[in-house]
Order: sequence, then structure tokens, then C-alpha cells
Amino acid sequence: MYLKDTYGDDVARYIEQSVLEYEPNPVLGVGSPELAGKVRTFVSRALVYPAVMIYGSGLKKGYRRRTELAAA
Repeated sequence: MYLKDTYGDDVARYIEQSVLEYEPNPVLGVGSPELAGKVRTFVSRALVYPAVMIYGSGLKKGYRRRTELAAA
């Protein structure tokens, strides 16, 4: 509710749906991609995808390094 009061309804719904995915009782009624609808879900995924690729790559490198150190 703080986000809604501070930044508006659209920002609060975006964060609830894409960042928190707050289920089973979403405050703003958006807590999952199904409840958010196709357009909001598409926009959320488009905005988050680049970060997922960057962090995913780093996680894979870290895991490989950890595996190499454990084997040594």
C-alpha cells in the first residue's frame, strides 16, 4: 500500500506482479501472471529479461568455479 500511495497504482501493481508475485492474497489483486494479464506480464518480462541473463551468466560461472575448487 505504501508503493501505491507513493508512486501510484500502476507502479504498485507492476511491483506486486513482477517482483513480489504475492500469492495467495495479493493486495492489489495482481499477484501472478495469470491475474496480471497478457500485456502487463509481457512488459514485466521484457523489462526483467536482460537482468536475468546477466545474473544467470554470473551464477553459472560461480557454480563452475565452485565445482572446480571442490574437485581440486
